[in-house]
Amino acid sequence: MRIGDVMSTVPVTAKPGESLRNALLKMQFEELSSLPVVWQDRLIGIIMRRDVVKVVGYEHPMMLEDRRLADPLVETMCPVPAVVSVGDPLSAAAMYMNVFELDSVPVVDHRKHLVGLVTQRDVVAAAIPLLESVESLAA
Repeated sequence: MRIGDVMSTVPVTAKPGESLRNALLKMQFEELSSLPVVWQDRLIGIIMRRDVVKVVGYEHPMMLEDRRLADPLVETMCPVPAVVSVGDPLSAAAMYMNVFELDSVPVVDHRKHLVGLVTQRDVVAAAIPLLESVESLAA
C-alpha cells in the first residue's frame, strides 16, 4: 500500500510569519496536533501543538492570552520535518510516526511542494483490513 492511497490531499497549513496563537487556533478548530508550515507552496517546516505548549509552559484554555504566542512560527517550528512521497510505502510514514512520535507526516513532491498529509488515523484505517485478514488466517 502506498502513501497516495490513504493521504489527505488538502491539509490545513500555516505560513512562517503567522503567530503561534493563530497556528494554535487553527489546530484547535481543525482538531489537529500539527500544521505543515509552507512558503510559496514549499514545505519548510512543521509546528506541533506540543511545541506551542513548550513555549508557554502549560496547556490551558487561557494560554491563548499568553503574549509569547504572538511570536512568529518560524522561531518555534521544526525546520526539517520527516517527509514522505506519494509513491512511498505506507510503512515509511508509520515508521516515522513511531520513531519520532509524530501524529502526521507531510507528503511532498520532488520539488518539496506539499501535496498532502498522512495521519495516524490514515495508517490505522488502512491497517484494519490487513489485520482482520491475518487474524482470520490464524483462526
